[in-house]
Amino acid sequence: MYIPLSLLLNQNVNILNVPGVPLVSLQSALSAYYIIVLIFNRDIVRDSSSYPVKGASVAIFLSWVVSCIFGLAPFASSSTQLIRLALDELIFLWIIWAAIDKRSFKILFSTLILVVGASCIYGVYEGFAHENPLNRYLLENAGSETERVLDWTYDEDSPRGYRVRSFFIHPMGAGMAWAMFVCLVVYIAKFHYEKFRRTLRFAIPVALASVYCLVLTKSRTPQIFLLLALVYYIIPRTQLQAVCLFAAALCGTVFLAAFSLTQSDGMALLLSVVDPSKSADVGGSDIPMRVMQLESCFRVVYDDWLLGLGFKGMSVFHDQGLIKDLLGLESIWFWTIVELGLIGVLVQLMLAYTLIVKMGFLMRNFALGTFALSYYIAASISSLPGFSPALLFAIIFFKYKNSYRYLVGASTVTPSESTIPEDRDLLSARSTNLTARSKLL
Repeated sequence: MYIPLSLLLNQNVNILNVPGVPLVSLQSALSAYYIIVLIFNRDIVRDSSSYPVKGASVAIFLSWVVSCIFGLAPFASSSTQLIRLALDELIFLWIIWAAIDKRSFKILFSTLILVVGASCIYGVYEGFAHENPLNRYLLENAGSETERVLDWTYDEDSPRGYRVRSFFIHPMGAGMAWAMFVCLVVYIAKFHYEKFRRTLRFAIPVALASVYCLVLTKSRTPQIFLLLALVYYIIPRTQLQAVCLFAAALCGTVFLAAFSLTQSDGMALLLSVVDPSKSADVGGSDIPMRVMQLESCFRVVYDDWLLGLGFKGMSVFHDQGLIKDLLGLESIWFWTIVELGLIGVLVQLMLAYTLIVKMGFLMRNFALGTFALSYYIAASISSLPGFSPALLFAIIFFKYKNSYRYLVGASTVTPSESTIPEDRDLLSARSTNLTARSKLL
């Protein structure tokens, strides 16, 4: 239940927001609660031995600790962020890994359908009404420390016009959540249709509504992520599949073009995905701006290139003019360079290699590898404010635990139980070879 709720929780939904006291958000409090409850579960502790990102997680935590000790900001102020990140992005991910199995994932998928479906209904309302009463209520009751309140409201006067975000804190986070739900539905429909036949009757309409709401966010990065993540599924293997793919692509293109013409600067937003020169028309970042941000990153960490400025180091940096030139650090790598330096970049590359190559392509799980690679491309070309990593890792862990190479190491499987076509062929070939050898003996 926590994973679907984590999509909607943000810094403005807090328990304690008092000046001079560390911020305690509802998300961090729930993370701590679930960790305390589940840490005493013997099955979860036993399953942690096969945790695939254990090495990367330890390396990330050590880089964070070094950042707190040697960063520019005092340890007392940066350590609060260390504790929050450890709870929300490391320890709880381990809990997700241990808790994800066939039974729990069915419950998770059903809950996701309800939560995402509700967000789509509210998003459609917001798209027509151009107002978000829930967000306005949260901003008015977020607490007395206004500097900690995040307000990412886009009205009609912005270059792209009004941007829908539904229950989420930012249109980018809303778009990524909807896009990932679509990817999850496509994956289940392709590889687990029989197991989720009844649930898919409700999931597919919600996925179509998610695509519609994704367009309403007017965010380019989630659209690029969705297209890249679906590449593995749309590669035609027969002539009939090629014809169906062409027809679907043609219908989808006509629909998106017709829909974009009804929105303010809608066509310019679509063209800006493939033509960077159109970015200025929609108020988005372009390649020269990204290059300028990267150059500013190198100037900021010129004297601290190995370890970076540390957590909250930018707030105490001596030249705030250079900090302003960072322009929000719209890439996961820009943040890593500034806060954690070269050590942080190497650690982040280690995590990317684990998710994309080690857990994906080397395991012959191309659906997982393509999905993780698409996420890193999206996170590299833009920041993803308001996006919760809980859904990302829940999908990754489910795909990993249903790959042939993981299943064959955990228990005995038959060719029909393998979810990846290439794995079924491999397993069938091995079974044939074993049968032939037994006859010869």
